Amino acid sequence: MRALAIAIMETQRVLRDRSSLFWMLLFPVVYASLFALLQFEGSRGATVGVCVADADSGFMGRAIRASIARLSDEMVDSVAAAAYGRKDRFIVSDVASSDTVPAGCARVLMIPQGLTDSLSSHGSARLMLRQGSGGGELAGFAAQALAWRATIENLARFVVAGMDTAQPLDAFEALTHRSPKVVVEASFVGGVVGTPSGFTQTVPGTMVMMVLLLLATHGTATFVVERQRGLLQHLSSTPASYGEIIAGKLVGRFLIGGVQILILWILAMVAQHGLGVWIGYRLVEVIPVLLVYAFAAAGLGLCMAASVRSVDTGVGLGIVATLAMAALGGCWWPMEIVPRFMQIMGHVFPTAWAMDALHQIMAYNRGVAATLPYMGILAAYGVAFTGLAVHLLRRF
Repeated sequence: MRALAIAIMETQRVLRDRSSLFWMLLFPVVYASLFALLQFEGSRGATVGVCVADADSGFMGRAIRASIARLSDEMVDSVAAAAYGRKDRFIVSDVASSDTVPAGCARVLMIPQGLTDSLSSHGSARLMLRQGSGGGELAGFAAQALAWRATIENLARFVVAGMDTAQPLDAFEALTHRSPKVVVEASFVGGVVGTPSGFTQTVPGTMVMMVLLLLATHGTATFVVERQRGLLQHLSSTPASYGEIIAGKLVGRFLIGGVQILILWILAMVAQHGLGVWIGYRLVEVIPVLLVYAFAAAGLGLCMAASVRSVDTGVGLGIVATLAMAALGGCWWPMEIVPRFMQIMGHVFPTAWAMDALHQIMAYNRGVAATLPYMGILAAYGVAFTGLAVHLLRRF
C-alpha cells in the first residue's frame, strides 16, 4: 500500500503541472495530425483517377475504354479488398484528346487516332499514359496496371478474332462477352495490405513516442530534483522500505504513462467513431499492448533518472534518447520502408517492438494473439530496465 501511495502522489504531481498537460494532450494531437496529413496517404484506401482520351473511331478504342471501366470495378471488388476492408476507388472519366493532361485529371490514357485501322492492317500503335503533377506515385502504378491489363486483354481478343476470317468483328464482339477461362486472384500474404500510412502510422507512433518522452524528460527531472533536495532521503526515513520506494517510483511512472495512453486512445476513438477519421482496426485491442509498453517505458525512464545527477543533463538525455528511439523504432515512418540493416538496428529499442505489435492490430487487422511475442519482449525490456535502475539506486 505504501508503494501505491507513492505512485499516486507521483501521478498527481504530474497532472497538476500545466506544462506536462501540454505534452500529454495538445502537442500529441497537433503532431499526429500534421504528420498524417502532410507525409502519408490514407492506409485504408486510395482513390485512383484515370481519364481516357479516345481519339480512335474504331472498335478497339471502345473496347479498351470498356475494359478499363470493368477492370477498375473488379479491382475494387477483389478478394483482397473485401477481406481486408480496403476502401479503394477507381474513377474512370472520358476527356477530349489533348497534348497535355487535361485540367482535373491526375493522369490520362491517350488512345491514338487510327488505332483500330493500324492493327487491322498489321501495323503498330502507341498508347500514352500521361501523369500530371498532382498524381500520387502508387496511384500512378495502379493506373499503369489498369492500362496494361485492358490493352493486353483486347489484343488477345483481336488475335483470336482474326483467326475467323469470315466475320472477325463479330468474333471480337463475342469474345468481349465471354467469361475468362483463367482468373488470377491476388491477395496479401498473412493479411498484410501494404505499408502502414496516414493516421494508422502516426497515431501509434505518437502514442509510443510521447509516452517515452514524458517519462524520460519530466520523470527524470522530477527525480533529480527530489534527489538534490533530499526528498528521497527523507522518504527513506519513513516506514516505507527501500523496495517500496522503488516500486512506488516505478508504478508512478507506469500510471503516468497510462494516463497519457488513455488520453490519446480516447481521442483516437472519438476521431474514428465520432468524426469518421480512419485510425485503424481493432482500437480496443491495442490497450494491452500499450500497457505492456508503458511498463517498459517506465522502467527505462526510472533507469535514466537513476543515471544522471542534474536536471539539464536528464532532460537533454531524455530528449536525445527519445528522438533516437522514435526515429529508429518506426514512430516517424514505417519500419517497412527502411533498409534491412536499419530495421535490425531499430529493434534494439523497445519502440520498434511496440510499433510492430500496434501495426499487427491497427494496420493488418490481426488480434491480440498476434502481438503476444512482441508483448513478451516488451515485458522483458521492462524487467531488464527496472533491474538496472535498482542497481543504480542502491544509494539515494
